Amino acid sequence: MPDKRRDASTPKATPDESTSPTGKRWWQRLDFQNNEKHFRIAVLLVVLLAAILRGKVQLESMHVALWNDELLAAQWSTGRSLQHNDIAVGKMIDAPAPFTHLDNARPVWELFTALKNDVQAPLHYMVLRGWREIFGSSDFAMQSLSLLASTAAVLFLVLGVRHLSGPVTALWAGLLMAAAPTQLLFAREVRPYALGVFFTLVTFWAFMLVWKKGGKWWHYVLLAAATFCSVFTHYYGVGVPLALAVWAVIVLRGRQRWLTLAAFAVAGLVFLGVWGRVLVAQYKNTQTSGNIEWMQDAPGEEVSLAMARALGAPLRLFADIGQWGDQEYILIHALSFVIFGICTVRLVWRRELSLPWLMMVISLLIVAALDIKSSSKQLTFSRFLIFASPGFYILIAGLVSRSPQRGWSQLAPALVFAGAMVATFLGLTQEKAQTFLRVPYDIVCDIYATDGRPTEPIVFYTPGKRLLTQNTYMGIAHYARERPQEIMLLDMPPTGEQIAALQQHESFWCMWMFYRRARARFDGFVPVDRYLMPEAGMVIHFRRADRVDPRTYRAPELKIIGPAAQQP
Repeated sequence: MPDKRRDASTPKATPDESTSPTGKRWWQRLDFQNNEKHFRIAVLLVVLLAAILRGKVQLESMHVALWNDELLAAQWSTGRSLQHNDIAVGKMIDAPAPFTHLDNARPVWELFTALKNDVQAPLHYMVLRGWREIFGSSDFAMQSLSLLASTAAVLFLVLGVRHLSGPVTALWAGLLMAAAPTQLLFAREVRPYALGVFFTLVTFWAFMLVWKKGGKWWHYVLLAAATFCSVFTHYYGVGVPLALAVWAVIVLRGRQRWLTLAAFAVAGLVFLGVWGRVLVAQYKNTQTSGNIEWMQDAPGEEVSLAMARALGAPLRLFADIGQWGDQEYILIHALSFVIFGICTVRLVWRRELSLPWLMMVISLLIVAALDIKSSSKQLTFSRFLIFASPGFYILIAGLVSRSPQRGWSQLAPALVFAGAMVATFLGLTQEKAQTFLRVPYDIVCDIYATDGRPTEPIVFYTPGKRLLTQNTYMGIAHYARERPQEIMLLDMPPTGEQIAALQQHESFWCMWMFYRRARARFDGFVPVDRYLMPEAGMVIHFRRADRVDPRTYRAPELKIIGPAAQQP
C-alpha cells in the first residue's frame, strides 16, 4: 500500500492562483453580469467620464462666442420671432435693442406664433427660457443645459441597453457615447440636439421597461410622455419612437402590444393637438432651403449626391470630419461604411441587436428623405444624424461584447472598435466643422468698447447676403458692452447716398463678412485700424480722410483676432 504519510520536506499544496478567486487580480474579479454593486459602480464611472469630457470641452470653448444658430436659440427663448430679419438695410438707423436678452422678454407661449416662420419644434426653447430664468443668461449657463442633457442621456442609454442585451453591452455602449466627439460637440452648444437625444433615450428606456418588465401603468405613461417630448424638441426625434412602435408590432403580444401602441398614439395625438396648426404653417419652409443657397444641390442630382453623402453617415455618428463630405475623406467614408455594414449585417439577425439597427436605419432614412426632397444636404450635418447615433453605439457595443470568439469573428469586434477610435481621433483633430460660421463677437465688442465710442456708428457689410448681415448685428448686440447709437446694414457696396450719410460722422467701424469676395470701398475714408477674423471677415476702423494728416498717415497693421490668434 502506498505511504499516505506526507514528507515533511514536501511543501503544502496551495490553491491554483489562476483559479482561486483570491489569486485573481482586481479587474479579473469584476462581474458586471451577476454583481449589481459592480455594475452600479461601473455605470457611475461611465457617467462621470461623460461629465468630465463634456465639461472639459465646454471649458476649452469658453473663449469662443456663440454662433448664429445658438444666438437664434437664445432669441427664441425670449418668445421673440426672427425680428432681426426686419432690420432695415441700406440706411442709417438707430441701433435696435438686443433680441437675445431677457429684458422685455415676451411670454414663452408666444413661441407658438414666433416659430410659424421657421421649422423648429419649441420644447428646447421653452426649457431654455426656464433655465435662463433660474441660472442666468451667460454663455456658460445656457450651454450647461445641453451638457447636463447629454450626460444624462449616457445614463439612460446604459439603463436601456442593460435590459436589451445585458450589462456588458450596456457599459460598452455608454463608453462609446461618452467619448464620441459628435456628442461632445453638441453637448456644448445652445441647440436642441443634446436635449432631443436625451428624450429619445428616455423613450428607449421606457420601452425596455414595458417589454422586459411586463409594463406597469407608469411605464406606459412615461413612454407616452417621453415620446411627445422627443418630437416636441426636434422633429427628427420621431425616428426612435417610430422604430420602437414597429418593434412593438413585431415582438409584443396581446394587451402589452395594444397598450404600447396606444401610448405612442396618445403622444402623437397630443403633439398634433398642441402643435398641429403651427406644423402646417411651417410646412412651406421645408420646400426649399430658404436663402441658404449653398445647401442646395444641382437640379436633377439630388438622389445621386444624397447617396454619396450617405457613405459618410456612419462615421459622422462618431465624429464630424469635414462639413461637406470633402473628396479627401471619401475613402475613409467608404471604408467605414463597408466595415460597419458587414459587421452590422452579421449581427442584425441576433434578435436583441435588430432593434438598435432599426432605430438607426429609420432615423437615417428620415434624414435622407428630407435631404432628397428639399435638396438641402441634410446628410452632411452630424446634428441631423445624431438621433441615429444611439442605435449605432448599441450595435458597436454588441459587436465588441457579444460576438462569438472563434475564427474571423475574433477580428470583427477589433475592426469595428478600431474604426470607432479612428473616427474619434479624426473628429478631435478636425476644427473646420466645429468653427464653421463662428465669429468672435465678444472680442469685436471688447475692441469697440476699448477703442471706439458709442457715437461712432457700425456698418455691417456682407456682400450679397442680407440674412448674414442681420445675423451679424444680432451677435454684436448680444455681446455689446457699449452699444452704438446708430448702425447701417449693407448687402452690397455702398452708394453715394450711403457714403454721404457716413460723412456726417468723423469716423465709423465696419464689420465686413467674407461671404462673397468683394471689396469694401468707402470713398473719403481711410482705415486707421484693421482686424482679421480668419475665415469670417474683417473689422475696420475708418476715419474721414480730411481728418488724417497724409504726411504722417501709415496703413494700419493687420491684427488677427479670434481663436486663430492664439495658434502658433
